[in-house]
Amino acid sequence: MYETLRDLSSALGVTGHEKEARDAIMRSGRFSDCHVDNLGNLLCFGDHKDGAPTLLLDTHMDEVGFMVRYIDDDGMIYVEPLGHLDPRCMIGNRLIIRGREDIEGIVSNIPPHLSKENKVPKISEIPIDTGLSKSELEGLVEIGSPVGFCGPLIRLGKNKVSGKALDNRVGCLVACEVSKRVCSDGCNIIYLFSSQEEVGTRGAISALKRHLPDMSICIDATQGDMHFIRSPITRELGSGTIIGTGPNVDRKIFDRLVSLSRREGIPFTTKAYANPSPTNLRSIQLAGPGVPSGLLGIPLRYMHTPTEIVDLRDVEATIRLMMSFIDDIDDIIEGGFSCY
Repeated sequence: MYETLRDLSSALGVTGHEKEARDAIMRSGRFSDCHVDNLGNLLCFGDHKDGAPTLLLDTHMDEVGFMVRYIDDDGMIYVEPLGHLDPRCMIGNRLIIRGREDIEGIVSNIPPHLSKENKVPKISEIPIDTGLSKSELEGLVEIGSPVGFCGPLIRLGKNKVSGKALDNRVGCLVACEVSKRVCSDGCNIIYLFSSQEEVGTRGAISALKRHLPDMSICIDATQGDMHFIRSPITRELGSGTIIGTGPNVDRKIFDRLVSLSRREGIPFTTKAYANPSPTNLRSIQLAGPGVPSGLLGIPLRYMHTPTEIVDLRDVEATIRLMMSFIDDIDDIIEGGFSCY
């Protein structure tokens, strides 16, 4: 599982430029058919069973990043963010600029010896130094070229890993592992690896217009514990999968996810979302006449940085719960669904 996640994490898949992530996903899962739609979503399918209900397993594949805004006369590249990013996570890091060829750049920072004020600049004010002149760059980099974090996935301790784009390549890993392990004849499964979630769940909105399932489960990374923050919205790494609840979530699906976790001894916590969750679920739920949906989260530390951390035990717990849910699909469907 670590090797698969390393491949998924290393792929550059900045919002709107997900091709490399799509390729990594298709290498990592087992699907009977795959296609890419007009918005760059990757839709993959298991074996078809006539008359069986359809379960949509959604997980976004795009990652936060940047796009080139302009190149100044000194050859410094300036960017705009794609997704919600704190400029402090850029300082001193390496970035990859995907132009006509890949170019590495260093995020500039004024040394403390020369700095006159302790001010965090805006992302649009931070120069990226590639060591190339403006004339050299103009032949390689275009306005709008995607820019992303780079660096390998590494192990931290016995169970944890750290790297870029774990939001939400850990969700992609869950879906790929489910596709390889599933053996149920109870439903048809659509695996939606959606594009452009980080800028407004756009991929999911588009995909559901063509593929309307009977029910869905959305899998996404969510805030993990951090030693300097004590918050009711975070969950401890290593505590298992997170089962979401709230108006977005069908009550019957939530109850079944909880009961399956208890029955199978799968570690879990629950998390309440009073408002639409910050995931694709808020769009999936509203597709067509409404799609009964559930939400599973994987706790992740230092979200939207190049050094996100997850615990692989939480990933495995999420896979196990999805497998149990699919195996129990007939009982779940019987009696219909009801939101709050």
